[in-house]
Amino acid sequence: WYSSYLLFILGGLHLVLGIFMMLEYYIKGYPLISKHCLPYDWFRKQIYDFKQWVTRQESLKKICPLSWSERNNSSTTKSARYLGIDLLGFQSIYRVLFVVCSILALGSSGYFYCFCLIYVTLNIDVVQYLLTALKKSAVQLIYVAIIGEVLILMFSVIAFAFLHEYFETQNNLFCSTLWECFVTVTYEGWLSTIGAALPFTKGEQSATSFSMYSLRAFFFDIPFYIIISVIARSLITAILISKFSELRGERDKIRSKMFKSCFICGHDSEAFEDGFKKHVQEDHNKWNYIYYMIYLDMKHQTNPNDMIAIEKQVYTPIRGGSNIKHFPKKEAKVLKAK
Repeated sequence: WYSSYLLFILGGLHLVLGIFMMLEYYIKGYPLISKHCLPYDWFRKQIYDFKQWVTRQESLKKICPLSWSERNNSSTTKSARYLGIDLLGFQSIYRVLFVVCSILALGSSGYFYCFCLIYVTLNIDVVQYLLTALKKSAVQLIYVAIIGEVLILMFSVIAFAFLHEYFETQNNLFCSTLWECFVTVTYEGWLSTIGAALPFTKGEQSATSFSMYSLRAFFFDIPFYIIISVIARSLITAILISKFSELRGERDKIRSKMFKSCFICGHDSEAFEDGFKKHVQEDHNKWNYIYYMIYLDMKHQTNPNDMIAIEKQVYTPIRGGSNIKHFPKKEAKVLKAK
């Protein structure tokens, strides 16, 4: 008798915590919400990405040549993607859906709580790489799926023309129309193989001839199994594994760059022998450079007349663009001393 009360109490607590989680995400990240994350700019970015994708496709350039002049917007939007909060991104939308599922779960005996479990996986690196691999492989996967469906349609036409009598409705095999045959072959083909699902006898027939057995095996069942069940599935798996390995290689390269080279001068750790840790913590501490740039920017905004000559000399090129000529690129006193 107390289970419903316990579910209501715990569900109410879950809802309150979910609301706090959503509000904390948006309030804490409010300064990072830029205009490029708003819906209008998001749709502009999708159109821009689509046009850029079309221009990269050699086969589509001749069909629909496109030009896009707003190339500067791409870099700004890309910066907002990494530094800002995307209001239409998965992280933002899921937190709203989390609260919605928590509310619905109170009135559905807790069934919607299963969708809230995704929150546990949001910050797991493996899940993030998997989602990124799916996103970057979407076009290739769509191509494979379209080709697979076209091939399945061809086999469905053959089955409807010559094998429709072997489809038994009592075994959930429908082929009275071409559409029913296509749906059945698609379902059975992707899950297993249509050859294993179809019987070799039709109706009340107790046995089949060897000629019919061999014709169907060599011209329908085996080709379907090789093309759809083996090649198509293997292509999907290979695309995902290849993209996942590529992302892992990029991650390892970035991590190696982060931990085995100086962020300021760019020298590798091997150049410093045993003094690399001391170099990045004392000589070329990246945070000291960042703090100094923030200090110059705040000083320029509050009291620009108080800036001394060296500060103006350093700040002016940085403020004008991405000029970092004052950074000791490929220079280090400890290496010169040697």
